[in-house]
Amino acid sequence: MHRLIRFALTFISIFSIGLLAACVNSKNIIEQPEQIPEVCPDTLVQIDEAVLSAAIDENGNPIQLTREFTVETPKIYCTFIVPDICCTTLFVIWFYGEEIIGTWEGVGIGNLIPQTLSLDKPAGGFAKGDYRVTMYLGFRELVTEYFTIN
Repeated sequence: MHRLIRFALTFISIFSIGLLAACVNSKNIIEQPEQIPEVCPDTLVQIDEAVLSAAIDENGNPIQLTREFTVETPKIYCTFIVPDICCTTLFVIWFYGEEIIGTWEGVGIGNLIPQTLSLDKPAGGFAKGDYRVTMYLGFRELVTEYFTIN
């Protein structure tokens, strides 16, 4: 009986050593990369919508939502919500046709807090026509809102 137990223990020991050696030398072991590539979380940022308005309340919330303004409108407001942007510049560009008539840029903004920007009436009033405001994160266009001044 002792011989049988000794044989079983020897067999289990040899089998375990062989199994351990096979695992150590296995080609299927996943190797860690030397350096994990850094990806800026800003690449996932989206702004689905911006709201245009003729006025904002005392808390900065848009009121009088519209896409049609007059030449005498004192300011045109654009309100949007952006997630946290840590390392990429958000550009907001106002256009009259293809002419840039206003710009704004910011880094490190967001946290889902509404941002309100405005385009001030130029001396003599706005020109009648089609306008747009476009938001870019770096070089990537996020959203464009169109409006008209009559």
